[in-house]
Amino acid sequence: MTITCDTPIENLLNVEKIEEQIDEYYNLVKNGVNELTTTITNEQKKGLSSEAFSIDGDKLLCEKAKTIQDTLPTILSSVTSLKNEIIKKATEKYQEELSKLTEAVYTKLVDLSKELTVLNIKKLMDDNVSITNQLEEVNKAYRKYKEKYDKLLSMKG
Repeated sequence: MTITCDTPIENLLNVEKIEEQIDEYYNLVKNGVNELTTTITNEQKKGLSSEAFSIDGDKLLCEKAKTIQDTLPTILSSVTSLKNEIIKKATEKYQEELSKLTEAVYTKLVDLSKELTVLNIKKLMDDNVSITNQLEEVNKAYRKYKEKYDKLLSMKG
């Protein structure tokens, strides 16, 4: 996204929304892992012994259940790390966008300040309606961007 002084603040990346979505997906995975762990544990308690589903001395069902059970914490740990990395990257991107927008608005304020100075000098030299109208318009724009700039600064803190 190209950021200019006219980019609405609402267009910046919404980290809170990303966190909500990633938490939903994380909870789905976590619940799935917990359910699978519970199911395997319950089946083992019911009698899923090492002899269950044995073919030619291979204890397939028991071994696979144990492998799955041993792998589940690693899966959950990986998903947790991925969740944290996504939130970290989103936060960094938001800060980058916020800085770019703040800089663009600041540059606009500097340009408007220069324009106000020139118009004020012109008004001193020739006080006419055209210059007065221009001065009012530039003052209005300056106040708008100043308000936006102040809001952006408060968001950085």
